[in-house]
Amino acid sequence: MVDRSDALATLRSAIVNTGSGYLRNPIWEPGVTCASCSGVPGVGYSTCRACSVRSPTSGLSDKIGFITYAWPGHQTGWVMHGYKASPPAPANLEIVSLLLTYGVAAHWQCMAAADGSVPDGWATVPSLQGRLTDPIGAIGSKVLRSQARVGVSAASKIASPRTFRPANFVVGQTEAEHVLLLEDTWATGSHVESVASALKSAGVKRVTTLVVARWLDPNWAETKKVISGLSKGFDPDVCPFTGVHC
Repeated sequence: MVDRSDALATLRSAIVNTGSGYLRNPIWEPGVTCASCSGVPGVGYSTCRACSVRSPTSGLSDKIGFITYAWPGHQTGWVMHGYKASPPAPANLEIVSLLLTYGVAAHWQCMAAADGSVPDGWATVPSLQGRLTDPIGAIGSKVLRSQARVGVSAASKIASPRTFRPANFVVGQTEAEHVLLLEDTWATGSHVESVASALKSAGVKRVTTLVVARWLDPNWAETKKVISGLSKGFDPDVCPFTGVHC
């Protein structure tokens, strides 16, 4: 992990100068956003449908954080799509790298468990579509160089790839007890939580998940309402896990 030093101020300035005009901090507000993933639930519900379906399941992420919202037709959506292109758009890759690096370094203590223990390993969510590039892994290798990476790969046989299915992922041998799971985009969270469950089945005791972008669908009336009410001006120091300053 990078040192918490003046380097953070440089990162922060780069993020603000590059993306404060279009990035949007996720909000964690009961009755407005999902209590589990900061998405938008239906009227009268505390969690979105995907999270409510998974809620009885054991072995999910213990803590989840999101750095920014993103949605189609908006610059945030273009950034996340361009970042995943082959080859990736350099400017888009740069802002995603800045966001994830600062998110890990500045909010490292926010990932601690109740006993104060921080992650001693990290992992990413592999593609189930055969994508060979691993930009999140490349970023993670730089910022988390003092932590061991936990190998996670797609299973040889994939079933129901869009659903919550831990068997679609294979976890390598690890001695890590608390894993930081990194992902670029969360739409329903099925892949992320499948990996979290697979990690715990492999012996990991705690999983903290950090996602760059919580993807929103503006075709839903309630989601469109939340998007229109988002505060302009992105603040990198707003905690991805609580929505307030640490």
